[in-house]
This record gives sequence, C-alpha cells and structure tokens, in this order.
Amino acid sequence: ILEREYVTKEGGRFTPAELGMVVTDLLLESFDDIFEVKYTARMEAELDDVEEGKLDWRVAMAEFYQRFDKDLKHAEKHMTNIKRMEKSTDLICEKCGKPLVIKWGKHGSFIACSGYPDCKTTRRLVTGTRRARQPDEPLDEKCPDCGAQLVRRHGRYGEFIGCSAYPKCKFIRAKTLGIQCPKCGTGELLERRAKKGRQRVFYGCNRYPECDFTTPHRPIAEPCPKCGAPFIVEKRSKTGAVRACLKEGCDWEIVAPEEAAPVPVEAEVTAKT
Repeated sequence: ILEREYVTKEGGRFTPAELGMVVTDLLLESFDDIFEVKYTARMEAELDDVEEGKLDWRVAMAEFYQRFDKDLKHAEKHMTNIKRMEKSTDLICEKCGKPLVIKWGKHGSFIACSGYPDCKTTRRLVTGTRRARQPDEPLDEKCPDCGAQLVRRHGRYGEFIGCSAYPKCKFIRAKTLGIQCPKCGTGELLERRAKKGRQRVFYGCNRYPECDFTTPHRPIAEPCPKCGAPFIVEKRSKTGAVRACLKEGCDWEIVAPEEAAPVPVEAEVTAKT
C-alpha cells in the first residue's frame, strides 16, 4: 500500500492518501457484498473449518469466486470513471469567467476550468486540507537574486518564500520554524524531506551545507522546563509519542499530549481565492 501510494507513513503511523481514499470508495461501490462485515466474518469461519479439515477448500473458494466474478464483470461496465468526474466549486475562472471544477488526474485532484478545452486554466489542489491553493502573500522584502518583491507561497509541502518574478527568477527560500539552530547559533531550523524515501521527514539548519545539524524529531518552540534549553522536540515511535529535551545531559521527558483527530482527506474546496 506504500508502494502504490494508497497511504503515507510518518512516525510509524499510516495515514490514508487521497488515492487510497478514492480506491476504497470505488471498491465499496462495486464490491460491497464482499466487503460486507457478515460475509467476511462467515468467510473467516469457513477458513477455520478448512484448516481443521471440516470443509474442502475448493467448496469455500468456489462460492467466493462466483460472487467475485459476477461483481467484477459488473464493475467493468458500471464502475465510476473518476477521470470523467467533475465536482463543482464556488470558484470562478479568472481568465474566462466560467465556474472552476475539481477533476482527477494521474497526480491526484486538481482544479480546472469547466470551459476546457477552450480554456486550459488549472490550479493545484492542496490535498489533506479543505482549502484550495491560497493566493501569494506579498512580503516587505526584496529578492536577493533579482531585486523583485518576495512573496509567501503555499506548496505541496507547506509554505515557502519565493520570488514574485517567477519563472524568470527561481529564487526559493523554505519557511523556517522560527527556532535557532543549536549548533551554529545563526541559522534557523526548517523541515526537509529526504531525497530517498520521499515520505521521510527530518529537520535541519537552513545554513546547510555550512551547518550540518539535523534531527529526525519535530522541534517545538517551547523552552525545556528543566534546563531552560530554547526548544524541545517530539519523538514518535510505535509505542507512542513523547516530548523531550535534546540538550546533552538533560533527561527531561513527558508523554506528548494527544492530538485532535485528523480531518479526513477530502478533495473539497470551501475557501475562495
């Protein structure tokens, strides 16, 4: 399920990805009888009987395949074609004035103009949230490369600072966590993703490669109540999460407070740009 990108895995926990949610909905739509709880419970009982020699496995599997074959043939003709699905939004295309809709592509959901192919306006949809791509926010800072105004943008992996002259100028600066690097004292910590294993997140100094400080634990801008270190971290494992101090010689650690239940991954747009 990781290789097929049905889920993501962070901190030892699986989180449904948009593709996984879509596949699950389609399976339940076309194979609801096989996913029905009473049927699966009976199948488990029959498999126990097969293991104990009370039932021939051919008899048990024959019933399943008859049911599956029937559902499969029906799905081939009637399963929803998500590539043709369009979900309305309250957004309007800035180019032609027609309504924008949510469509499905090979990289997931995206926003497109309902006037396609006459109008080819598209926008990236930020999955895992209920908001469409947010507008750029101008900053009182100039681009160090070309002198144009810098803006705060919202990308696939969160906020970042970019040049308003893009694509002519490709200057980008990742948004830091506002926490001073404990190693060099001049840089700030930011979230990074490993080049190998694209779901692996770690945190490092924005002055890399001059400063090579990294930690796999999420920094939190709260001082350590025991030694006064400027920040603490949250460590996650299969047994749960704890908050601890990274400073050498400090053993402060507590169980991390429970987080609110995550909002289901839905491709909905409820905010206007």
